[in-house]
Amino acid sequence: MFKPGKSIPQADGGGKLKQLYKKYLYKYAINPFTYIICALFVLYSIFQFFVFHHFFGETGTTDLHQFFSGIPYICIFVIPTLGSFVSFSEDELYLPSSSLAMVAAKMLSLLTVLGFSLVLMLVVPITVSFYGDVDVSSLFTSYFVLILYFICSTSLAVFIFSAITISGFAFVVCALVLAAVNSLHLLALYVNPNSFIVSAAKFFSFAWHFDAAGKGLLDSRDIIFFLCAFILFAFLAVLSIEKKRDNNSLFIKVFTLLFCLMILMLFANSSRFYTRLDTTSDHSFSVSKFSKSLLDEVQEPLDITFYQSSSLRNLYPQTQDADDYLSEYAGYSNLITYRRLDPEKDNLTETLSAYGIQGQPIQESGKNSYSLVYSAIVISYLGQMETIPFVLSADTLEYDLDGRIQRLVREKTRIVQLVLGNGMTLEQDYSYLTPYLESQGFVVVQTYMPSLSYPEAGQMPFSLYQNVPLIVLGTAHFMPEDAEALVKFIQNGGKAFIATSPYTVDIKNDWSILPIDDYVVYRLQELGVYYRDTVTADISNFRITLYGDTDAEGNPVTAKTEYINYSLWPVLMTQENAPMGMTVFWPTAIDVDKDVSSDYGFVPRPYLVTSSSAWQMEQIDGQFITDPFICEKSPEPNEERGQFNLSVSLTKEGEKEPSAIIIGDQYGFATGMIGYSSGTALDVRNLSFLADSILKISGESEILALKNRSIRNTTLYKKDFASIQKNSGIAIFFMCFIVIAVIAAVGLSVMLYRAKMNRSSK
Repeated sequence: MFKPGKSIPQADGGGKLKQLYKKYLYKYAINPFTYIICALFVLYSIFQFFVFHHFFGETGTTDLHQFFSGIPYICIFVIPTLGSFVSFSEDELYLPSSSLAMVAAKMLSLLTVLGFSLVLMLVVPITVSFYGDVDVSSLFTSYFVLILYFICSTSLAVFIFSAITISGFAFVVCALVLAAVNSLHLLALYVNPNSFIVSAAKFFSFAWHFDAAGKGLLDSRDIIFFLCAFILFAFLAVLSIEKKRDNNSLFIKVFTLLFCLMILMLFANSSRFYTRLDTTSDHSFSVSKFSKSLLDEVQEPLDITFYQSSSLRNLYPQTQDADDYLSEYAGYSNLITYRRLDPEKDNLTETLSAYGIQGQPIQESGKNSYSLVYSAIVISYLGQMETIPFVLSADTLEYDLDGRIQRLVREKTRIVQLVLGNGMTLEQDYSYLTPYLESQGFVVVQTYMPSLSYPEAGQMPFSLYQNVPLIVLGTAHFMPEDAEALVKFIQNGGKAFIATSPYTVDIKNDWSILPIDDYVVYRLQELGVYYRDTVTADISNFRITLYGDTDAEGNPVTAKTEYINYSLWPVLMTQENAPMGMTVFWPTAIDVDKDVSSDYGFVPRPYLVTSSSAWQMEQIDGQFITDPFICEKSPEPNEERGQFNLSVSLTKEGEKEPSAIIIGDQYGFATGMIGYSSGTALDVRNLSFLADSILKISGESEILALKNRSIRNTTLYKKDFASIQKNSGIAIFFMCFIVIAVIAAVGLSVMLYRAKMNRSSK
């Protein structure tokens, strides 16, 4: 309220926005706490990513999602603190400037300070780029949406500091409101409210609207949300000042009502009419050319139904990506209809059970009990049906859809035959194999070696199906005629994936390695493929967890757990044919002779390689040392060290796709070994490599590219682990030094400028 008799100051530039902005920015510039807050803001962001999230540890990743997702939470302290520097002053009521100009000037000055901090934070992605690949598209979109978040949050802060005259109380309210809007989406993790409340909580959560940007997507719903929130808070700030100026005109009231209705309509319609800009280099979230050509072949109505539990949708924002992609996918053709149903709400669980789709257990909010949720896709076409049993994100969704629709529209079934030639069984020793391949759209048929086949009992020889891709796991039990049949199978145009080695390993007991005379290994030499008589070890290897409660004599002792790096289980880093990496077990290196291969019309190429720090372990006194406690952890000075082929491909001259892929590890796909290499979740990377290889030899590289196009190399492959550990402190020191030096330089420049201005005014 105006105080009678008080004069109106005239030194504020006649109400011009530019002069008001300079005034508030100068207020920030001469306040030493501005520089302290900026330094703490940037340094905390550095430490939370590099230290708290163990960037320099074994699980270090170049994925910057954790870096950006942590910024809104430190803003709970930073923005209210900086906002308090330009909090409401009663003298502002008498300025000959509009309320809009004052609000805009405060926001712009606060945004300038935050923008300065954001520029300094570039030291994080720049530093990360020295260790691995930084996804430029997600970096751009994350920065863009973070700027929108700053605009929205500063308008909120200016509104609160304009509405509440007590600065300390305004600080607390602003911090609490920011904490709430940053965390609303977590409500479903702790309580179990109705779906409307959860949906509203997600919608008004600032952090929830960061998810798409972290993947390289610009979603109009997120942009409209932040812009509408910014306009709303800015308008409320202007209204608050006008209220203090006793401006209660009817025009203000009517305009306020209409404005609020407009904002509500924008909010409501932003989710109905939206668009997404896919900035990823390979357009991972857009419908590919392959999919479009496939959908062009749809001649009759095709129905896609997404059965998704609301409880799952409320917990995982990535499920929204699946829904969005399905809408875009179905929208390409007028013959495709798409709908999303809630199985529990619509009483469809029995229907899904009839389709062979079972619910997946998920922990209930705030409880120790579990409930079943659904996220399945059913595709119907001309009376035929295909299902995708569980979908959590859009990462491989296009690959899964195209595989099923290809089967329906082109009537193309992926059949693969499987031969076990090492005495192991499919049901017990390779129990994960068939279910995984079936989940990838394959029909698995077990066939047998010609010497052990019994057609009258349904045990057919693999040589009978020349046009069906063949998987061979182990060849120790192959007879000479079986080995000859396998080589002829490849020479006559058959496609084969062969996983074998010239040894057998007692994987269920002491892991001892026994050399054998393997006929297949011998016959593969005719194709220019030569197995070494050593076992490959690597410094990049799997860390085994060993538990013991007895000593060497079997006497009970205090139980203890040890972690040992086992060099005979090399961990292969991300590479072209293993985009997720994988773990191999007691592998044998493979050499090739191009001249020998060319005699049969083949071109051999490396397919999987070790790290450059691998070596070959020789036999000692006629046996390999496989005990994890005593086997070599690093190569001896005189041992050969370098990069070795663990898998090779044979491609017919003039063709693009390989005819055969041969790997020197027959145990990497066994149930027990997959269990060893798995943590809390099943490690299916080896099985994925096998499925990818079958697609490649089957000539389906186009659809394989869809499966792996969302996989990015986020490993710290540019530096070895030892140097990363050694230089981690130096890297953090230099980042902090650069930040502090720049902030100090800016502060010193302002101080010198202020001193110069003071001298000139005397």
